[in-house]
Amino acid sequence: CNTGYSLGADARSCLACTTGSIRLAGGTAQNGRVEVCNNGTWGTVCDDAWDNTDAIVACRQLGFTGGGIALSQAYYGQGTGSIWLDDVGCVGTESRLWDCVNAGIGVHNCLHSEDASVQCSGAEINECLSNNGGCTQICTNTVG
Repeated sequence: CNTGYSLGADARSCLACTTGSIRLAGGTAQNGRVEVCNNGTWGTVCDDAWDNTDAIVACRQLGFTGGGIALSQAYYGQGTGSIWLDDVGCVGTESRLWDCVNAGIGVHNCLHSEDASVQCSGAEINECLSNNGGCTQICTNTVG
């Protein structure tokens, strides 16, 4: 992938890091630690108040049709760098995790041992939703 892009967990797509986009790390295409982008930098989500409604919104943003299960305590490993979201409180109708009520961007009382994860289910209806930062390049199992 070009500079500024992240190879997706399933090695099929390059995701631009644009504010509000999300990706899964440390797992598979359907399961992993939730990471969110803010101003060109990926960071994690704290598991305080993290529940299945939040997971459903995250999985829907990633393009999965069958919902999601929330996992806590860095189930898919600890992230590094910034923790962008904490006390996430989705109602379930949001199209992006970024739009859910939260403590404030970068405001948290967490360590990376509290990184939130998801297990998504259902068909992947698309590789990137337009409001998920979009895909500007498709990678075919190559990096570089």
